[in-house]
Amino acid sequence: MVDLPEKFLLWNYAGRRKHIMENLEKEMSFSEAMIGFLSHTPTLCTAYRKDDGTIFANGKVIGAGYVLKKEHIPEAVAAFKKYLKSPSEIGSRGSREFKEYQRGALELLLKYHYLEMDEARKKLDFTKIQSIELVGYNKTDPELPAHGWESIQKNKDVCLIYYCPPYLSFEIRCSVGIHYEGLYHEYVNLTHDLYHGGNIEEWQNQPAYIFNVTSVHDNSATPQGFGRKIA
Repeated sequence: MVDLPEKFLLWNYAGRRKHIMENLEKEMSFSEAMIGFLSHTPTLCTAYRKDDGTIFANGKVIGAGYVLKKEHIPEAVAAFKKYLKSPSEIGSRGSREFKEYQRGALELLLKYHYLEMDEARKKLDFTKIQSIELVGYNKTDPELPAHGWESIQKNKDVCLIYYCPPYLSFEIRCSVGIHYEGLYHEYVNLTHDLYHGGNIEEWQNQPAYIFNVTSVHDNSATPQGFGRKIA
Protein backbone atom coordinates (compact mmCIF):
# COMPACT_ATOMS: atom_id res chain seq x y z
CA MET A 1 0.00 0.00 0.00
CA VAL A 2 1.05 3.61 -0.57
CA ASP A 3 0.02 6.90 1.00
CA LEU A 4 -2.13 9.30 -0.97
CA PRO A 5 0.33 11.97 -2.18
CA GLU A 6 0.44 15.58 -1.06
CA LYS A 7 -0.74 16.83 -4.46
CA PHE A 8 -3.97 14.86 -4.16
CA LEU A 9 -4.54 15.60 -0.47
CA LEU A 10 -4.14 19.36 -0.89
CA TRP A 11 -6.91 19.35 -3.47
CA ASN A 12 -9.17 16.65 -2.05
CA TYR A 13 -8.68 16.41 1.71
CA ALA A 14 -7.78 20.03 2.51
CA GLY A 15 -10.34 21.14 -0.07
CA ARG A 16 -13.10 19.17 1.62
CA ARG A 17 -12.20 20.66 4.98
CA LYS A 18 -12.36 24.15 3.49
CA HIS A 19 -15.69 23.35 1.81
CA ILE A 20 -17.22 22.12 5.09
CA MET A 21 -16.01 25.20 6.95
CA GLU A 22 -17.48 27.50 4.30
CA ASN A 23 -20.73 25.56 4.43
CA LEU A 24 -20.91 26.18 8.18
CA GLU A 25 -20.13 29.88 7.79
CA LYS A 26 -22.68 30.75 5.10
CA GLU A 27 -25.61 29.46 3.07
CA MET A 28 -24.05 28.10 -0.13
CA SER A 29 -25.66 28.32 -3.53
CA PHE A 30 -26.60 25.02 -5.14
CA SER A 31 -23.80 25.31 -7.73
CA GLU A 32 -21.18 26.09 -5.05
CA ALA A 33 -22.26 23.09 -3.02
CA MET A 34 -22.25 20.74 -6.01
CA ILE A 35 -18.83 21.76 -7.33
CA GLY A 36 -17.36 21.31 -3.85
CA PHE A 37 -19.05 17.91 -3.60
CA LEU A 38 -17.14 16.53 -6.61
CA SER A 39 -14.18 15.74 -4.37
CA HIS A 40 -16.44 13.22 -2.59
CA THR A 41 -17.80 11.40 -5.66
CA PRO A 42 -15.24 9.46 -7.71
CA THR A 43 -16.15 6.89 -10.35
CA LEU A 44 -15.48 3.34 -9.17
CA CYS A 45 -14.12 1.37 -12.14
CA THR A 46 -14.20 -2.45 -12.06
CA ALA A 47 -13.53 -5.22 -14.58
CA TYR A 48 -13.19 -8.98 -14.84
CA ARG A 49 -12.73 -11.68 -17.49
CA LYS A 50 -15.91 -13.62 -18.22
CA ASP A 51 -16.04 -17.36 -18.91
CA ASP A 52 -16.13 -16.75 -22.67
CA GLY A 53 -12.89 -14.75 -22.50
CA THR A 54 -14.45 -11.32 -23.01
CA ILE A 55 -13.92 -8.51 -20.52
CA PHE A 56 -16.80 -7.03 -18.54
CA ALA A 57 -16.12 -3.45 -17.40
CA ASN A 58 -18.24 -1.20 -15.22
CA GLY A 59 -18.09 2.30 -13.80
CA LYS A 60 -20.35 3.92 -11.24
CA VAL A 61 -20.19 7.15 -9.26
CA ILE A 62 -19.92 6.55 -5.52
CA GLY A 63 -19.51 8.55 -2.35
CA ALA A 64 -16.04 8.00 -0.89
CA GLY A 65 -14.36 9.23 2.27
CA TYR A 66 -11.26 8.98 4.40
CA VAL A 67 -10.37 6.45 7.07
CA LEU A 68 -9.08 7.04 10.59
CA LYS A 69 -6.23 4.95 11.93
CA LYS A 70 -7.71 2.02 13.82
CA GLU A 71 -6.77 3.31 17.26
CA HIS A 72 -8.82 6.48 16.64
CA ILE A 73 -11.93 4.81 15.20
CA PRO A 74 -13.70 3.81 18.48
CA GLU A 75 -13.87 7.41 19.73
CA ALA A 76 -15.39 8.59 16.44
CA VAL A 77 -17.83 5.66 16.37
CA ALA A 78 -19.07 6.53 19.86
CA ALA A 79 -19.59 10.19 18.95
CA PHE A 80 -21.24 9.47 15.59
CA LYS A 81 -23.56 6.83 17.05
CA LYS A 82 -24.64 9.17 19.84
CA TYR A 83 -25.54 11.88 17.32
CA LEU A 84 -27.10 9.72 14.57
CA LYS A 85 -30.85 10.02 13.97
CA SER A 86 -33.14 8.27 11.52
CA PRO A 87 -34.45 10.23 8.51
CA SER A 88 -37.90 10.41 10.12
CA GLU A 89 -36.41 12.17 13.15
CA ILE A 90 -34.57 14.97 11.37
CA GLY A 91 -37.45 16.56 9.48
CA SER A 92 -38.05 17.06 5.78
CA ARG A 93 -35.24 18.16 3.49
CA GLY A 94 -34.82 21.92 3.68
CA SER A 95 -36.64 22.29 7.01
CA ARG A 96 -35.03 24.09 9.95
CA GLU A 97 -34.71 20.80 11.86
CA PHE A 98 -33.04 19.13 8.87
CA LYS A 99 -30.53 21.95 8.41
CA GLU A 100 -29.69 22.02 12.12
CA TYR A 101 -29.09 18.27 12.11
CA GLN A 102 -26.79 18.47 9.09
CA ARG A 103 -24.92 21.39 10.62
CA GLY A 104 -24.20 19.30 13.71
CA ALA A 105 -23.07 16.41 11.52
CA LEU A 106 -20.62 18.68 9.65
CA GLU A 107 -19.21 19.93 12.96
CA LEU A 108 -18.57 16.32 14.01
CA LEU A 109 -16.88 15.55 10.69
CA LEU A 110 -14.62 18.56 11.20
CA LYS A 111 -13.78 17.39 14.71
CA TYR A 112 -12.97 13.77 13.85
CA HIS A 113 -12.23 13.52 10.11
CA TYR A 114 -11.31 16.83 8.50
CA LEU A 115 -8.44 18.19 10.56
CA GLU A 116 -5.52 20.54 9.98
CA MET A 117 -3.03 18.63 7.83
CA ASP A 118 -0.41 18.16 10.56
CA GLU A 119 -3.03 16.64 12.87
CA ALA A 120 -4.61 14.67 10.04
CA ARG A 121 -1.32 12.91 9.27
CA LYS A 122 -1.25 11.67 12.87
CA LYS A 123 -4.84 10.42 13.01
CA LEU A 124 -5.84 9.35 9.50
CA ASP A 125 -4.67 6.37 7.48
CA PHE A 126 -4.03 7.90 4.07
CA THR A 127 -3.40 4.47 2.53
CA LYS A 128 -7.17 3.83 2.66
CA ILE A 129 -10.44 5.21 1.28
CA GLN A 130 -13.90 4.11 2.45
CA SER A 131 -17.33 3.60 0.89
CA ILE A 132 -20.38 1.33 1.22
CA GLU A 133 -22.43 -0.91 -1.05
CA LEU A 134 -26.02 0.35 -1.12
CA VAL A 135 -27.59 -1.86 -3.80
CA GLY A 136 -25.81 -5.08 -4.73
CA TYR A 137 -25.55 -7.11 -1.55
CA ASN A 138 -28.67 -9.21 -0.86
CA LYS A 139 -30.34 -7.39 -3.79
CA THR A 140 -32.66 -5.41 -1.55
CA ASP A 141 -34.30 -4.08 -4.74
CA PRO A 142 -34.32 -6.92 -7.33
CA GLU A 143 -35.09 -4.48 -10.16
CA LEU A 144 -31.82 -2.59 -9.69
CA PRO A 145 -28.64 -3.90 -11.34
CA ALA A 146 -25.58 -4.72 -9.26
CA HIS A 147 -22.84 -4.59 -11.88
CA GLY A 148 -20.17 -3.09 -9.63
CA TRP A 149 -20.85 -5.43 -6.73
CA GLU A 150 -20.84 -8.50 -8.98
CA SER A 151 -17.62 -7.38 -10.64
CA ILE A 152 -15.83 -6.87 -7.32
CA GLN A 153 -16.71 -10.43 -6.28
CA LYS A 154 -14.58 -11.64 -9.19
CA ASN A 155 -11.74 -9.10 -9.13
CA LYS A 156 -10.68 -7.04 -6.12
CA ASP A 157 -8.35 -4.79 -8.15
CA VAL A 158 -10.24 -1.57 -8.90
CA CYS A 159 -9.59 2.10 -9.49
CA LEU A 160 -11.24 5.35 -8.40
CA ILE A 161 -11.32 8.23 -10.88
CA TYR A 162 -11.69 11.71 -9.40
CA TYR A 163 -12.50 14.65 -11.67
CA CYS A 164 -13.06 18.35 -11.15
CA PRO A 165 -13.70 20.67 -14.12
CA PRO A 166 -12.08 21.92 -16.17
CA TYR A 167 -8.94 19.76 -16.11
CA LEU A 168 -8.13 18.20 -12.71
CA SER A 169 -8.25 14.39 -12.47
CA PHE A 170 -6.63 11.63 -10.41
CA GLU A 171 -6.66 7.86 -10.85
CA ILE A 172 -6.28 5.90 -7.61
CA ARG A 173 -5.64 2.19 -8.07
CA CYS A 174 -6.69 0.01 -5.15
CA SER A 175 -7.25 -3.46 -3.80
CA VAL A 176 -10.65 -3.53 -2.12
CA GLY A 177 -11.56 -5.27 1.13
CA ILE A 178 -15.22 -5.98 1.98
CA HIS A 179 -16.44 -5.86 5.58
CA TYR A 180 -19.83 -7.35 6.50
CA GLU A 181 -19.49 -6.76 10.25
CA GLY A 182 -17.00 -5.51 12.81
CA LEU A 183 -15.29 -2.19 13.43
CA TYR A 184 -14.84 -1.03 9.84
CA HIS A 185 -18.39 -2.02 8.93
CA GLU A 186 -19.91 -0.02 11.78
CA TYR A 187 -17.58 2.93 11.30
CA VAL A 188 -18.09 3.28 7.54
CA ASN A 189 -21.89 3.01 7.80
CA LEU A 190 -21.93 5.59 10.57
CA THR A 191 -19.75 7.96 8.58
CA HIS A 192 -22.09 7.63 5.61
CA ASP A 193 -25.33 7.99 7.57
CA LEU A 194 -24.17 10.77 9.88
CA TYR A 195 -24.97 13.60 7.46
CA HIS A 196 -28.08 12.14 5.83
CA GLY A 197 -29.59 10.31 8.79
CA GLY A 198 -29.85 6.53 8.83
CA ASN A 199 -31.30 3.38 10.34
CA ILE A 200 -28.85 0.98 11.99
CA GLU A 201 -31.03 -2.03 11.15
CA GLU A 202 -30.36 -1.41 7.43
CA TRP A 203 -26.60 -1.85 7.83
CA GLN A 204 -26.88 -5.64 7.56
CA ASN A 205 -27.49 -5.08 3.83
CA GLN A 206 -24.71 -2.49 3.43
CA PRO A 207 -21.21 -4.01 3.38
CA ALA A 208 -18.35 -1.57 3.84
CA TYR A 209 -15.60 -1.13 1.28
CA ILE A 210 -12.06 -0.30 2.36
CA PHE A 211 -10.00 0.61 -0.69
CA ASN A 212 -6.30 -0.03 -0.04
CA VAL A 213 -4.31 2.33 -2.26
CA THR A 214 -1.68 0.64 -4.46
CA SER A 215 -0.75 3.53 -6.78
CA VAL A 216 -1.86 7.06 -7.70
CA HIS A 217 -1.70 8.68 -11.14
CA ASP A 218 -2.22 12.32 -12.11
CA ASN A 219 -4.60 12.20 -15.07
CA SER A 220 -5.05 15.98 -15.25
CA ALA A 221 -4.81 17.74 -18.60
CA THR A 222 -1.60 19.49 -17.58
CA PRO A 223 2.11 19.00 -18.41
CA GLN A 224 2.47 17.21 -15.04
CA GLY A 225 -0.52 14.94 -15.71
CA PHE A 226 -1.69 12.62 -18.51
CA GLY A 227 -1.34 9.51 -16.35
CA ARG A 228 1.95 10.31 -14.67
CA LYS A 229 2.45 8.07 -11.60
CA ILE A 230 2.80 10.20 -8.47
CA ALA A 231 2.63 7.50 -5.76
